[in-house]
Amino acid sequence: MENTTQKTEDLFLYNLESCKRLASNLQFSLQAVNLIYPFNDEVIKNITEENKQLLDAFILRFSKLQDLLGNKMFRLILVLEVEDIGFMMDILNKMEKFKIIDDAGEWVAIRQARNDAIHDYDLRSDKIAEKLNEIVTFAPKLFQVLRRVEEYTKNKFK
Repeated sequence: MENTTQKTEDLFLYNLESCKRLASNLQFSLQAVNLIYPFNDEVIKNITEENKQLLDAFILRFSKLQDLLGNKMFRLILVLEVEDIGFMMDILNKMEKFKIIDDAGEWVAIRQARNDAIHDYDLRSDKIAEKLNEIVTFAPKLFQVLRRVEEYTKNKFK
């Protein structure tokens, strides 16, 4: 049991470092994207190739951090707390109980915004702008969740 617990702790700490790196990269992209934010129909229709690359990097970094937090870190916290993992809503409700996230429904909205941005098949520039504005506003929430995971780490691994 001790060996399994140690492996879980090591994996948790490794993934936490990955989250920090991704958050740093996302912060850099967010600063760059803020130069062309907020988005609207006109901005999207006239976007330069350079700004498309900035947006692609931002979307990818947002997606990776959200995915690592939601799909790996939350589950590892539950394993460390010896909690049943269950379905995603069960996980989110427990993260809310542990004060890692403020609201399970909000995390679902963040996840949906991530999915919409990654799987962008909509060609209407007004809808693209709407999706981009949404993930830009959600980015600070990812940073907040990461800070709370770090606080959890300090308390768990004293």
